[in-house]
Amino acid sequence: MSDYSSDYTVAKNSKIIIAANNIFVTFKPFIDSYSFDSTNNFIEVKSLDNITQKTTGEKERKYKISFNVPAVDAKEAIVNHKKFHKLLRMSMPTDQTRDNSFFVKFANLIHKESPNSYNISDGSNSSRFSNFNTNVGLQCKVSNLSYQPDLDLGFFDDGGMFFAKNYKIDLDLEVYPGSYPVGKKYSAADVADSKTKKVKPGNLFGFPVKYNSKRKSFGD
Repeated sequence: MSDYSSDYTVAKNSKIIIAANNIFVTFKPFIDSYSFDSTNNFIEVKSLDNITQKTTGEKERKYKISFNVPAVDAKEAIVNHKKFHKLLRMSMPTDQTRDNSFFVKFANLIHKESPNSYNISDGSNSSRFSNFNTNVGLQCKVSNLSYQPDLDLGFFDDGGMFFAKNYKIDLDLEVYPGSYPVGKKYSAADVADSKTKKVKPGNLFGFPVKYNSKRKSFGD
């Protein structure tokens, strides 16, 4: 059985893609909520006549995203719950030395530098992971991961095991400082590509922002 959401997601390359430690897991974009938060560092500059505040750059970036994971039948519900189990296991390091970074891509809303469409399937090999975490996925750490079954819709019963017909995932993502300029004043060298003069942070949602080196300012 299909509700055509899989066909649409593949055709539009609009999967929510999460990768860690050579493992991929993907979800359809049934978005419940989405937010982006940027916090700046400020310092006080004192003079004889007043006190002003100046920013020294971004302190941190955070994303919060909630999405539903519905199933049209018991078979899809089982697959969906395997995906959450995989995601949960990905968030748990096996030892103290392993990097626990996540790399996340969702269309032009969460990405590293390129908002372009990207498609990949669950279980893709490690060679795809290397390209994904280098060029596509935004490096984050997951500060919160929650699972909420939709009790109003209920569960599928599969041989005495229960699988929610729909559940919601809440993800709180903290972007690694190395993924964007942080802790210092932006300059042309810091944020602008030498050829296109397009600012990397300004490409946040797929709308490049140019840096004017003469005026030392940002513009359309």
